[in-house]
Amino acid sequence: MSLAGGYGGLGEKEQIETINKFAFFIDKVRSLEQQNKILETQWNLLQQQRTTLSNMDNMFESYINNLRRQLDTWVRRN
Repeated sequence: MSLAGGYGGLGEKEQIETINKFAFFIDKVRSLEQQNKILETQWNLLQQQRTTLSNMDNMFESYINNLRRQLDTWVRRN
């Protein structure tokens, strides 16, 4: 079975080599796409953690301010 005619004068061996290189390239692209999805997921998780920590900072700040007000009130009464 000959692949002649489809690759502009390349011999069968060269055609197979070209097809193999192309197949390797496709595999590499798929691998990079998978790695990219993993990195996107990790990035999204880190962003969520950052948001959570920011929200916790605000919560603790409010809690501390509330304790300060309570302390001030207690000190004025005593």
